[in-house]
Amino acid sequence: MAGVAPGGTLQLIAREVRLTENHDLGGRNLEIFASVFTASNGAAFIGQGVAGAAGSNGVAGANGRRFPEKEDGSDGGPGGSGGDGTDGTAVTVVSEVVEGLNVDVQGGKGGAGGAGGAGGVGAPRVYELGEPIVDLTNGGNGGAGGNGGAGGNGGTVTVTGVRYITGPIVNVSGGGSGEQGVGGDTGLAGYIEWREPEFPLENPMWEEFGGDPGREGAPGLPGAKGAAGVGVITEPSYDEFWSSLASQPFAAKWAAYRHTMGEFFFRSYTPGVADREGYIGRAVDEFKAAIRLERDPQQQAKSILRLEQIWNNLNPLGLPRDFDLIPDFSTYMDRLTNFGNLLNTFTSIGNTFSLTSTQVDAFQALFKGQVMEADSRIGEAKAQLEISVVREQQLVEALVEVERMMADVGRRIEKAKEEMKAKPLSFGSVVGNVGQLAVAVGALMAAAPTGGASLLALAPNVINLGQTVYQNAEPLAKAIFDDGEEETLTKVKGEFAKVKGNVEDIMTTSDKITDLLNVINNIKRAKKPDNSKLMDLVQKGAELTYEHLLKTQEMKTAKMQTRALGEAVVSEEALQAYYAAEAVRTDIQQQILRSAGLALIRGAFARVDILLEFAFCAQRSVEIYCLQDQRQHVYYDIGRVHPDLEADYAWGGDITREQLAAKYQASFSRLLNPFDMWETYQKYFKNTSSNPNLILKDIRRLTFNDAEILDIFRSTHQLSFEFDVRDDKVLSPPSKMRYRTKIQAIGIAFVGATSASSIVSCRLEHGALYSERSIVDREVHVTPLRTRYEIITAQTTPLKIGDFDLDSAPPLERPQSSPLWGMGIGGQYTLTVPSGEMEEHRIKFDELMEVQVWLGYQFVE
Repeated sequence: MAGVAPGGTLQLIAREVRLTENHDLGGRNLEIFASVFTASNGAAFIGQGVAGAAGSNGVAGANGRRFPEKEDGSDGGPGGSGGDGTDGTAVTVVSEVVEGLNVDVQGGKGGAGGAGGAGGVGAPRVYELGEPIVDLTNGGNGGAGGNGGAGGNGGTVTVTGVRYITGPIVNVSGGGSGEQGVGGDTGLAGYIEWREPEFPLENPMWEEFGGDPGREGAPGLPGAKGAAGVGVITEPSYDEFWSSLASQPFAAKWAAYRHTMGEFFFRSYTPGVADREGYIGRAVDEFKAAIRLERDPQQQAKSILRLEQIWNNLNPLGLPRDFDLIPDFSTYMDRLTNFGNLLNTFTSIGNTFSLTSTQVDAFQALFKGQVMEADSRIGEAKAQLEISVVREQQLVEALVEVERMMADVGRRIEKAKEEMKAKPLSFGSVVGNVGQLAVAVGALMAAAPTGGASLLALAPNVINLGQTVYQNAEPLAKAIFDDGEEETLTKVKGEFAKVKGNVEDIMTTSDKITDLLNVINNIKRAKKPDNSKLMDLVQKGAELTYEHLLKTQEMKTAKMQTRALGEAVVSEEALQAYYAAEAVRTDIQQQILRSAGLALIRGAFARVDILLEFAFCAQRSVEIYCLQDQRQHVYYDIGRVHPDLEADYAWGGDITREQLAAKYQASFSRLLNPFDMWETYQKYFKNTSSNPNLILKDIRRLTFNDAEILDIFRSTHQLSFEFDVRDDKVLSPPSKMRYRTKIQAIGIAFVGATSASSIVSCRLEHGALYSERSIVDREVHVTPLRTRYEIITAQTTPLKIGDFDLDSAPPLERPQSSPLWGMGIGGQYTLTVPSGEMEEHRIKFDELMEVQVWLGYQFVE
């Protein structure tokens, strides 16, 4: 409070204000604006008025003197009036949550009036014996008592809160009145001294006798009691509260600060690291507050984007935390380590902050160079923006293709409807038929493109079913949807709780959430030999629905990425404009040097994010390949420090440039400890006593020669099939299961087909779900990632072992042969021969005898 003089106003604006002990405001007014206010241990704000000073006592009257011959005692002086007490201060607390607030702004008590002075004693008179007694002296009157001071008025307390954990305690009473001063005592009358001649005057014989005593002084008047102050406690609605805050003059600056804090917490959040787990919820709070406080839609959009990224499970780079990529760990680690020249940038931060020279030429030269650097970053950001826009268009086309496939499956289900109704089906104790399940899945397929079924990004296996899908379903389908409901709800609530969300926000009484992967697995388990072909159709419909939902989510992600890149371009252009202005500056002062140093650091953040993207891709490579969580090894707040430290430095606070430089360097040193991920990755391939698993390789040889399947292929030029790791007798023998079954190479043959070139170019697509058995828990893991496909040159003669090389993509090197490299072998596949290929190369399937699909894979036993 050193900067606020008594009578001034101290203003505190913060997300949270805590009071742990009494705090005397020292005559200052106080304004608090916060999201949360808490006081503990009975602590209170003390803003009482100061008590008035006591009045001075009256001066005693002088005693009468012996000479001249007659002198009365003089009157006593009046007592001084007591000072008025001062008014209590004004305290305003505006907080969404209020707990333990205690404010005492009672007015100061009036000062007591001074006592009146005592009257003086009359002068003594000397008489000879026998002399007549005349002209006796009188005592002085006592002085009047002083008036008491008026009590100060009580202060003003205004409390505004949406939610009160405990009711505020407020004292706004007026100060007590000052006591009246008492009147002065009477002065005694003069006395007589009798003197005998033989005695010296110095030793008289005397007796008291004299004139009249003075009057006692009148008491003063008591002071007036101070008037009570005003205490107002209101409880506005949530919207009213934030609307009121947004109208405050500081709202825009506070909004910017809350957004900055949200960025800090968003980047600091690291799943699996205990002291960072709660940061994602705090980031949500900060971004929500920034949105409510900000009136500028463009500024507001930044916080809205960040919130959307959090709720859609994206990291601060704008990438899904379950991002799919070809797990090329070695390449990403090489890029990360070879980008070490950026380390030199950060080790020179101390020099950057040592911008103490006021030489204009050197200062301008530095920022001219930064203008060029910013120009390069702007070009990169714009190029990425163009790529993102193209990606959006590609996703639109992919969604159209999935919807075409869904429509085809829907038509085939409709065609087989009567046959399905005749096939009994049971799930647990509920009995129905295949047709009832098919109708429910058909409704699910119809709902997905219209938003009637939506994916929960925080729990990507789970979808929200609308009323039309669930309530119109038959009991058999409901039983399959309901299976595992308790576990699903627990999972969803846990994920939403991390970001301080309530699962009830996404559910209503007419909605239903279900684990769609579990639904698909239930469909698989319900298959019987006599209904497998019909159930394959139902399963395909459910899987295509899930793939559509995943692609829709990917589309949302792509749109957010485009927006984020657009913001990055704007931010870089603003930074470049700042650099350009500094490059022509001639007035260089300490404040300017501090701001310039911080701006230089911000310019390096884009480069840091490039490193972080390599680190993240390395992380995902290990996770996809090894099925082991690596999130705890990548930190997104690299190179950043707490915003309060930067603000303290920028405004010339306690932190020095050397101390802040050290903080930055320490932050950058946490970029990544690649050795942990290296160790996990290498262990995967090492055969040691603790890890006795040799990587082996094999080919899963699938042959499709069923007449009905071939007829469908001849008419559609498309073959859909599933490879189920769980049920495969080769990969999952009772005696020795195969684990970590990763695709390495693929061979295809259309035996009996004819082609002008003797080969057929086709497309093999692996669906968004792939499965493999983990050696850690021995269970089959189904991983939802992106659909991938490969263009394969198929032959028209039977496949032989030499037709493709399993060693073309060695596991310890980067993938070389197949876009499906590293995906689990299990999953849904779609084989398609494009119409253009059919026409250009005069391909005929009239004599097609069988379709061979060989999946080369690596595994451990």
